[in-house]
Amino acid sequence: MSGGKPPLFFAVLLMFVIGYGNGASALTFAVVRHSFDVREVGSVSGFANTGGFLSAVLLPSLFGKCWTIFMLKRVWSVIITAF
Repeated sequence: MSGGKPPLFFAVLLMFVIGYGNGASALTFAVVRHSFDVREVGSVSGFANTGGFLSAVLLPSLFGKCWTIFMLKRVWSVIITAF
């Protein structure tokens, strides 16, 4: 443990993954629009949109786990940020 402070490498990696995921999300819909026939775009866009909703369910749990790991010894900071 590093006393509640994540290693710099981990923080940079996390920011890169979040930024990459955001760009990939926007790019997905552009690729879907141009890759499929007009009759199929609605269905395929809906399928691609499922990834966004799935990440909205899974990522908070993942971030919560990371928060717990790095803030285990700083209970007060968790309580204060909850309000």
